[in-house]
Amino acid sequence: MVYCPFFTDGDYPPLGLACINGALHDDGHETSCFDFSWYCRKYASGEFHLVREFFAVGRVKDEVVFALAPELGLFLLYGEDVRSFKWHLPYEAEFKPAAVALCLSLWSMVPKWAEMVLARDPEAVLFSTYSSNIFTSLYLAKHLRRLAPSLPIIFGGPGTGLPDLHEFILATGLVDALVSGEGEITVRELCKNFARHLGQGLPGLAVLKGRQVKFQPRELARDLDALPRASFEGLPFPGENFSAYKTFNQTFDLARNGFPLYSTRGCVNRCAYCSESAYWQKFRQRRVESVLAEIQTIHDRYGETRFIFNDSALNGNPSWLEQLCSQEGRLDFKPALWSYLIPNSSINPKMTSSMSTLGFDHVTLGVETFSASIRQRIFKKMDGDQVFQSILALTRAGINVTANVLVGFPGESDEEFESSISYMEKWGRLKDAERGPGKVFWQAGHRVRVEAYSRFYRSPERWGIKISPYEIPLPPELDYLKPPLSRILFRASHSVDEKTFHKRSSRMKKLASRLYKP
Repeated sequence: MVYCPFFTDGDYPPLGLACINGALHDDGHETSCFDFSWYCRKYASGEFHLVREFFAVGRVKDEVVFALAPELGLFLLYGEDVRSFKWHLPYEAEFKPAAVALCLSLWSMVPKWAEMVLARDPEAVLFSTYSSNIFTSLYLAKHLRRLAPSLPIIFGGPGTGLPDLHEFILATGLVDALVSGEGEITVRELCKNFARHLGQGLPGLAVLKGRQVKFQPRELARDLDALPRASFEGLPFPGENFSAYKTFNQTFDLARNGFPLYSTRGCVNRCAYCSESAYWQKFRQRRVESVLAEIQTIHDRYGETRFIFNDSALNGNPSWLEQLCSQEGRLDFKPALWSYLIPNSSINPKMTSSMSTLGFDHVTLGVETFSASIRQRIFKKMDGDQVFQSILALTRAGINVTANVLVGFPGESDEEFESSISYMEKWGRLKDAERGPGKVFWQAGHRVRVEAYSRFYRSPERWGIKISPYEIPLPPELDYLKPPLSRILFRASHSVDEKTFHKRSSRMKKLASRLYKP
C-alpha cells in the first residue's frame, strides 16, 4: 500500500490508506504500508518542500484540472524516455530552476522507492491518490511496471473518483484498475480473485476493455459503522510505527497535528464552487457511540490525545454534534479535537460551550466570503453578520478559529469584496474582552478555483464563466494521451480580471497578516 507525496504536511497518517488497510486486515490479508510523504519529510526535506510548492492547490491559476501541475507531471513521466518531449512549463522564470531540480530529484529517488516496495514481495500494490499526487504515483507505478511487469497495480482514493480521470490513468498503461468511490468493500472483493476481477471488473472497479473503460459504480454504504474500521498498524513505513509521525519537531499546521478519524462522508451543502457532491452524492453519518469508542480505542492503543475530524463539515447535522458534546465524561481522558465547521445557526454560545467542554480547541470555518449577495449566489446560507457571530461564539468559548476567506468569485464587485474586508477589520477593532480567549487565524486572500464537477464547472454560463480547452503540446509518440487529456484539462476565465484579483488578494493577505496575533 503506497501513498506518494503531495502538498500534505507529512506529519499525520493518511486516513484513506488506513481505511483500506483496516478492510484488508479484517479479511485476513497482510499489508506493508509506504507513506512516502512521511518518508520525504524525514529523509528528503528539500524535495518534500518542492513537491508542496509545485503540486499545491495554491499554485493553480486559471485551470480547471483533475490533476495538478500537469505539464510538470507529464514531463516527469515521459521526459526521460521521449527525447522529443518539449518542456512547456507555465511557471515564472524564478520557479523553473526549482522545477528542474524537482524532476531530477524524483528521477533519482523514485526508482529506489520501487525497489523498497518490491523488497516486500507484494502480490499487488495499491496506491492512495489525490489530484496532487497522481503524477508522482504514476511515475512510481512506471518503475514498478519495469521491474515487475506482471504485478497488479491498483489506484484508488479521491484522485480516481471522477469518471474523466479513469480513461487518462488507464490509457498510460501503468495501472491495471481503479477503485472509484467507497473502496473498503471493493478492495476486499478484488483481493479474493485478482485475475478474474482485473479481467472482468466488478462494481466500484474501473478496468480497460480494449480501448474502452468498463465501470459500474458501487452503491454507497448505507451504514458507515458497518464498514471495517481504519487501521494504522504498519504506518508509516515497514519497521516503523505510529510514533514515527511524532518525530518532526515542526508542523506546518499545528491545529491539524493529531490522529485522523471521520464521522461523516459527504456534505449537506451544495455550494456552487465545491465538487464534494461529485464524490459523495449523499450525506451519511456514523453513530456517536461508535465514534467515541474509536477515539477511546485509539487512545488506549497509541496513547493519542489529539484527534482531527476529516469530515467536510462536522455540524452538517447539528443534533448529532449536540449529542456528541453531551457525552463529555464518557471517555477516560480529555481529548483535544479539531474539525471543519459550516457557519450556520448551530454555532451558538450554547453549542460552542459544549464543544469546548468536550475538548474542541480549534476549528476551521468555511467562511469563503462575508458578502451576503455572493453567499446567496453560491448557495451559502447565512449573511455576513450571522457568520461573524458564529466566529465570536467560538472564540468566546475559547476555541481557536481558522477562517477561510476567498477572493475572485465570479462577478465579485468592489462592494462585495469590501464587505469581506470590512468584517475582517471589524474583528481587528474588537477588544480582547469582546473576542474572548480564542484566536482567529485569517487564511485569507486565496483564489476561488473552478473545481471540476462543481456547479461553476457544470453550468459556467450561469456565473459568467468561460471554459476553454487547455492543450499541452505532446510529441507524436504520446498522441494516444491527447483524447483523455482533452477531457481533464481546461481553462476557466470570468469577470474578475488578473490585475483586479491580485490587487484584492494582496490587500486581503496584508490585512490578515496584520490581524495575526499569536
